Amino acid sequence: MELNSMTLAISLSIFTLLILGFVLYRHKQLHFLALAFEHLPKPIIITDQRARILTVNRAFCDITGYPPEDVIGQTPAVFNSGRQDESFYRQLWYELQRNGHWQGEVWNKRKNGEEYAERLTIASFRYPFRKQRYYVGTLTDISQNKADEATIERLAYYDTLTLLPNRKLLENTLQKALKKPNETKASGAVLFIDLDDFKSLNDTCGHGMGDLLLVEVARRIHACLDFEDATVGRWGSDEFVVILENLSSKLALNDAIQQAEWIQSKLSEPFTLNGLEYFSACCIGIALFDHRHSAQELLKKADSALHHAKRSGRNCIYTFDPSIQQALVQKLELEKDLRHALNEAQFELYLQPQVNSGGCLIGAEALIRWNHPQKGMISPADFIPLAEKSGLIVGIGDWVQEEACRLLAGWKTHPTLAKATLSINVSEQQLRHRDFVAKTLNSLNVCGIEPAQLKLEITESAVMLNLDECADKLCQLKQHGLEFSMDDFGTGYSSLSNIRALPLDQLKIDQSFVRNLLEDKSNQTLTQTIITMSEALGLEIIAEGVETEDQKLALEEMGCHLFQGYYFGKPLAYTDFMAYVETAGACFKNS
Repeated sequence: MELNSMTLAISLSIFTLLILGFVLYRHKQLHFLALAFEHLPKPIIITDQRARILTVNRAFCDITGYPPEDVIGQTPAVFNSGRQDESFYRQLWYELQRNGHWQGEVWNKRKNGEEYAERLTIASFRYPFRKQRYYVGTLTDISQNKADEATIERLAYYDTLTLLPNRKLLENTLQKALKKPNETKASGAVLFIDLDDFKSLNDTCGHGMGDLLLVEVARRIHACLDFEDATVGRWGSDEFVVILENLSSKLALNDAIQQAEWIQSKLSEPFTLNGLEYFSACCIGIALFDHRHSAQELLKKADSALHHAKRSGRNCIYTFDPSIQQALVQKLELEKDLRHALNEAQFELYLQPQVNSGGCLIGAEALIRWNHPQKGMISPADFIPLAEKSGLIVGIGDWVQEEACRLLAGWKTHPTLAKATLSINVSEQQLRHRDFVAKTLNSLNVCGIEPAQLKLEITESAVMLNLDECADKLCQLKQHGLEFSMDDFGTGYSSLSNIRALPLDQLKIDQSFVRNLLEDKSNQTLTQTIITMSEALGLEIIAEGVETEDQKLALEEMGCHLFQGYYFGKPLAYTDFMAYVETAGACFKNS
């Protein structure tokens, strides 16, 4: 009996020691867990089922700025920044209850009032044998990520100088506007704005001054927008775009024009740039919304209206006209075809006779014609401006020169054309090309012709853009025996001293003087002055555009004895010109 009592006592003692050891072990475990929770680098928050905060760790306090005693017993609403509305939190709790977890981005507020973005993960759990639910949340501060994303977005979608939306964001904004349901039958408009003569400010005062103007222009345009749903952005360089949404369909055009006029008036007021007073102006093209078209198509319409406004002068406004677009499309198609014309041998030279007072042929002017395979003969007035704008004029001019030399070479053994001169037009771009002299001499040498038989016709405007450079090139060619004629003389802005600086052989009276020579006294005076001046300078004089016997006689009386015009012969294809030579009984000067 005593042994059993002793055994029981020992067993109880051992059990007590075991229980005590287990309790101490669990306490030590909990202590370790508490230390781990406190020192985890990940911010953690634990709440009860009513969202009251039970505990937070040190990392949470560091990121929010709140000590534990300020938040324990509170709800997470204490961190609310106000950026998310009630519906956001209702959806959060709904998903948390349904799935047992939630993850997403939340904007909260630190104790100092600073707002920050966090990526939050919440999970629910229960203690064993308990019904009460608890929630544990872990978060990551992603404020720097958001700041980086904002910087990337700003660089991608905003102009760094004016801070306005850039071209990409404008296109996106316009595309969204065009895709909106149009149940209200609302309309809208695009205004394309271009500053007049902005390049001059950059060239004279530097790009820094130009940037100051652009910033101020952006501010003024933004300040004078009269419509709530309006967006202004910088398209590029000195171009800005305004998008007006939700305009009344009936008044859309009128509202857009009024807005454009208001912008113009504000931009016409003087600017002060680093103490310098500067006056600016702008042209504006307007296109109304068409929900059937894309943003790019609508912007093209506004841009074409802008180009029409700029052609009309400074400070002009123009609304899009479908006929303009059609003309622009045709122009682009023509330019595309023009790029293939040289390689596909679609050009040919027509020759217009030049005669003296006795009616003898002294030479001809070579005039380019484009025989389009589908559109037939295209006037130089239609394709030469395109060639000049696109830079193709240099290659076309080289072809004309080479072809003219080839024709002259073929006339060497001709009984009546062996000493004829052939005049060709030289464009401003061709004249300024660095290889102009070398290419001209090479054409002469390859064909083996007398340089004096090739007469280069230049215009006043082409030469006066860079007189010294052009004079130097012409003098180099003059040393090799080439002759030069100033075409369209009297229509430009050259002075007598400039004319004397050039190695000219001939002045050509423009047809605009000849056309009204008999009726217009001022034309008679100007024509007589040109003839008298040419005699004083020892230059040959020829009149173009002579169409009647009376015009010829009047010019002869004034002292002009060389002529070109329909009265003597229109521009002829080569075979027709050769037939003309054979039947006209042509005679030639001996020089």
